[in-house]
Amino acid sequence: MRTAGFFVFALLTLGVLANHSTAQPEGWHGSLKDGVEAAAKSNKPILLITAWKRTL
Repeated sequence: MRTAGFFVFALLTLGVLANHSTAQPEGWHGSLKDGVEAAAKSNKPILLITAWKRTL
């Protein structure tokens, strides 16, 4: 019974961590277009980070 409880706990923990890791950090732009517009307004360079959700 302890092993089954541990596995359930581990799966729930991994599910929460996986869901949390896909969230967009506060202050980041949702699209490249939004980022380019904000960079043009503020006259600052663009830092582009991609995280592909699918494999090729």
